[in-house]
Amino acid sequence: MQKNVERIAHLDLPGAGQVTVDGKYAYVGHITNKEGLGTSILDVSDPRQPRLLSQVFVQEKNSHSHKARVAGDLMIVNVEQNMGPLGRKAADGSPEKSSYGLRRS
Repeated sequence: MQKNVERIAHLDLPGAGQVTVDGKYAYVGHITNKEGLGTSILDVSDPRQPRLLSQVFVQEKNSHSHKARVAGDLMIVNVEQNMGPLGRKAADGSPEKSSYGLRRS
């Protein structure tokens, strides 16, 4: 354990990525996980007892959302394609067959 750092609480969340704290709320982005969990929103007004308030799930299969930012009452998150065995370009096939291909109106 690092000097001057003390664990005061624990909350079990799958595959946590980036954590952003704004006031009494913490926003946790999640890396790839079987639940499809994108972002968790926590009440950290009492840091010794963090409470899970809400969870946002990714809509795209084979995606993750590991970054979250908050500005006022606006939360911005990413949605990224998971890596495949051949890297990002081959994660879910060719662009034409991918949910990440260009969408035309």
